[in-house]
This record gives sequence, structure tokens and C-alpha cells, in this order.
Amino acid sequence: MKILIRTDGSEKLGNGHIFRMKALSDQFQKFNLDHSFAIREDDYWILNLKNEGKEVHNLCKTPENKVNELAGLISNQKVSHLVYDTRKDLTMQELKAIKQHTGVRVIVNDSPEDTRLVADVNLYPPVPQIKEWDWSGFEGSEILSGWEYVLLRKEFLAQNHHKVTNKMPKSVLLAFGSTDPFGLTEKVLSILAENSQMLAGMKFYIVAGPQFSRVAPLQKLISKLNLAAEIIFAPPDIADLYRKMDMAIIAFGVTAYELVVCEVPFLSVSISVDHECSASIFELSGLSVSLGLIENFEKDFYSKLSEFINLYSSKVVQLRQFNTHFQISNYNKVIHAITNISYRKNPRSFR
Repeated sequence: MKILIRTDGSEKLGNGHIFRMKALSDQFQKFNLDHSFAIREDDYWILNLKNEGKEVHNLCKTPENKVNELAGLISNQKVSHLVYDTRKDLTMQELKAIKQHTGVRVIVNDSPEDTRLVADVNLYPPVPQIKEWDWSGFEGSEILSGWEYVLLRKEFLAQNHHKVTNKMPKSVLLAFGSTDPFGLTEKVLSILAENSQMLAGMKFYIVAGPQFSRVAPLQKLISKLNLAAEIIFAPPDIADLYRKMDMAIIAFGVTAYELVVCEVPFLSVSISVDHECSASIFELSGLSVSLGLIENFEKDFYSKLSEFINLYSSKVVQLRQFNTHFQISNYNKVIHAITNISYRKNPRSFR
């Protein structure tokens, strides 16, 4: 068995797909599964993964034919399983052609795109919208959805036995993606500065990934706004940092799941309708508050933040109860789903 992970990350795209595929790669290594990466977007990640000892294939940034390119790689490397986790690269027809040409088994991870219809297996977090999508034409075997299919990095898998939380939040994480392509950091800081009285005694910790390019102007903005804020650039132990936080304001994505296992209540901004639907599960479970879509999240920001702070202690309790009853990220199930694909025609089975 040889597995190829097709993913991308960049300053423009963000790095959520890369982070969860790196997490999956670590588990493949743990299970002694032969695998490699195929990356198109960013030389940074190609070098980063190679430095970690990963096998990486550099796809052409502007290929003449994406189907021939990936199909050729799959055939030459004798790949049996393709894990596809990227956006706006292949069309459904292109991925289907690759599958037909090579016989590769396809696993699509957490995608709303039509490429999911070509997959033998689809893996999703517990998102409600998958039951509303059109699945006609899907001929795979399984559509798996649940907390256990969230792909967390290994540093987040340890139990959070020693979490100490203040009665009221004092340390506040601001995390809008490692590159924050939508400039949410600056927007949220400016909004927070308008009501400093509500935030008395709080300090803000801004996470900036290694490709974040606005550190200097962000420092100037913090000084101008006179906020108690600190930029933490490329923290070496992100899980440890999260566990030290009392609360967070984030862009919805993989960070949301990471904060749940770290028992950090949060408010989230969604960059798409799909993300907003996914965020609703956290809100319904009492784990977070959704600030809505990026286009108008400022509208109810203060009222939601005020209510969140008033209910802070109860949200911490709900997080601890949640982690007692649910396991986020069960790699035994994930690996089994990927490596033991059946061909039962059960296209509308959501498990």
C-alpha cells in the first residue's frame, strides 16, 4: 500500500489543510504506512515537510494538464490510495478521470466541493450541512462524519488534566489563521479598542504563523490603539500556548476543534457560509459563540462578547463535560476508514 496526500497551503490560501494533513501523516508514520505528499502552491511547505523527513512531490504551479500530471505521479509511484484535501484545484470530472485511469482509491477530506462525489470514502467533522448537499451520483462506499474524524495534530491529543482557568477571562487568544489572509486581526483589534472598559484586566495574545507578513505594521497598530496585546510569532508549542488561554476569538476552522480539547471557550468569525454552518454545532453544544460571517460580524460583536463573558464560567464547565463524553480525533477509526475501503454501494449512509 502506498498513500499520496494531495494538499496545499500558502499565505493566500491559509494553512489549515496542510496542518491537518501533516497530522494525518504523523499517524501514517506511527502505523508504518508508506506515504508521501503532493503540493502545488507553496515552496515554503515543500521545504518544511522535506526538513521533517517527509517525502514530497512538487507539482507544477501552472501545469498544462492537471489530470496527466497527477495521474502520472500516481502511476509512477505505484500509489494505491489518494487522500485529497485541497480546494479549487481539480474538478469532479478531473478527479474522476484520474481515478479511472489509475485505479487509485480516493479519500476526500472535509470538502463541500463536487470532488466529494468521486470519493470512495468521505471524511467529515460533525457538520450538519453534509445532509443537505446533493449526493446524487455518489458511488462510493461511505460518508463518515463525527468528532472522531477531526484530524488533530499529535500535540493536541494528550488529555488536558491540569488546565487551570480563571473565574473571569484574563488571557485572550486571537487566532485568525496562521497567515490571516482576510486581515481579521487588525479589524478585531480596532473593534476591541473601542470598548476598553469591558476588557479591563484582559491581555490579548495574537498568534502569527511563520508566513505572516504584517508583524511590523501590526505592532504599530497595537501601540496606536493602546491595547495590552502581544504578538506571538510562530510559537514552537502551539498546544501549550492554547492551554494557557482563558478564552479566544478566532476565525472558524481547525483551531475551533483544537480549542475544545484545550478547554478554551471561544467566539468565532466564519469566512464562508459553509464554515458558519459548521460553527453552529459548537454553538448548539454550548462550547462557543458564533459571531457570524466575516462580512457583518461587527454588527453584534459587543453584545455577544458581553454575554459570552457573563456566561464564561458555565462554558468552561460545558467544555469539560463535553471532553468527558466525546473523543475528538480517533485515529484508529480514521486509519481504518482510509485503508479498509469497502465497495458496498451505500451512497446515502451518513455515519
